[in-house]
Amino acid sequence: MAYLTIVNSTRVCPPQKDFPELSKVTLQNGDTLFPTRVVRASVIPNANDSGIAFFDSFGSESFDNSTISARAFAMQGTSPTVSMAYFKNPEDFLHKGNYTLDEFYVGNFTSMMTVVFDEVLEFEDNDGNKLYDPVHDKVIKVITLEDREWDIICYKFDGTFGTFNFSTVLNHGPNATDLFDFSFQAQFSAKSGVTPTYKILTPKSSKIDIKLNKFPFSSTKKNRYLSFGVSILYAESMSSNHTESVVDRPKENYIHTLGASTQQYFMWEDTAHALVDQQLIDIKSSPLYDLNMNNFTGASADMFLKGNTDAKIVAAKRLYFSVGKKPETSMYWDPTVGLGDLPVNMALIYGRLVKIILVSIMAVMTAIVTAVYLGCW
Repeated sequence: MAYLTIVNSTRVCPPQKDFPELSKVTLQNGDTLFPTRVVRASVIPNANDSGIAFFDSFGSESFDNSTISARAFAMQGTSPTVSMAYFKNPEDFLHKGNYTLDEFYVGNFTSMMTVVFDEVLEFEDNDGNKLYDPVHDKVIKVITLEDREWDIICYKFDGTFGTFNFSTVLNHGPNATDLFDFSFQAQFSAKSGVTPTYKILTPKSSKIDIKLNKFPFSSTKKNRYLSFGVSILYAESMSSNHTESVVDRPKENYIHTLGASTQQYFMWEDTAHALVDQQLIDIKSSPLYDLNMNNFTGASADMFLKGNTDAKIVAAKRLYFSVGKKPETSMYWDPTVGLGDLPVNMALIYGRLVKIILVSIMAVMTAIVTAVYLGCW
């Protein structure tokens, strides 16, 4: 069996033909917006770089025949990126056949969001809040992911959950200056549900896995911490019949669009935790900062936009996610990019409900014991 390889690569990937390109699944999840989807996934490798993963989801009902088209990639000249476009009208989505690496335009979308993980920085926390602040804190080291070499992109299909998993890692070639391991994965699913391996998955969202090992800190000082720089680009159709959207942050754990016919969002665990050295540690997120469009480079700037004369950039934003403990060895974090209503983890809600009930019972019991002790019962 032939395997795909590139120069300096330490990974091998099964050939694309070993994986299904099309998976038809009818969802029984009560999702009124996207109840039934037909999905397909594929990856186009690059001979000298990582490649691009493609995922399309098609509505097959009379009240929902929209298309969701998503991309995941990390290449030299482009930081790890997930881009997701929504085509409300099926005739607007023009792509019907096999993808190519430079095929950025696939029709005039209704809305589109791109999330880019573009740098990892070490900072000196001067105000003691363990959150990187460009004004008050001092940057000690910045490792940009845009100019790195990436290994070939691999993907696998999990038939049980209808899950497509795309992944790539930093390729430590001869030009590497800071040796650390950075792994980027994007999961797309044909089904909705909560799984032990993939957590919350829906065919209208992508769960992202960021894994970091052996970050080269410059100092062992206690006030040195790690932060991720994340850039967000949102665009929509100029011919859409609604008020121009805004990108808003209504709560601590997600960002979404307001005013669009169907909202898009970037969210992270509402417990705001990352797994750092096998311990759950708080990840703190900064306010949203305005960003110049020039900060988006390579495929991150072109995906769904290049050649699209109907597209209008609505917002370009930036924020930082800071880890509340210096990783000695490793850390893992898994945010989500999606469309429509935010996914709900019913298991998490149930667990919180049980906790609230137990706390209430304990409070009542304490009050009764106190009343008996004071002779008021």
